[in-house]
Amino acid sequence: MSPIDRELLARALEAEAGNQGAPGMLAVGSVIMNRTRTPGYGDDLRGVILKPGQFSAFNSITGYAGGEQGQDMANIRVSDNAYQMADKLLSGDYEDPTGGATHFYNPRLANPSWGEGAGGNWMKIGDHVFGRAD
Repeated sequence: MSPIDRELLARALEAEAGNQGAPGMLAVGSVIMNRTRTPGYGDDLRGVILKPGQFSAFNSITGYAGGEQGQDMANIRVSDNAYQMADKLLSGDYEDPTGGATHFYNPRLANPSWGEGAGGNWMKIGDHVFGRAD
């Protein structure tokens, strides 16, 4: 992967799960990596992360939902932990703690129609719930 992909992934991990430490970042990163191997989410890592509506932290960049919940991704301070998790994910040297999840959300902030209420196997890791909605 390119240095740009590493930076983009590390920023995604920091924005989505930086307050949850390595386990939360690894889980979110696993979803991103699972989506790179699942048709319909994007052609590559960049395509997956920047596809409108996929990761709310990037809404300010993609314009999805009028930018709602978007973060200042250009100026986000990325931790060493996020870079370490990004390197682990990009090298493939990790075990997916989500069991192949392609979706996650924070139930304190959202209750999507495709979430736990729709059925399926969901698990809580940190502040997020992980599962498959496809």
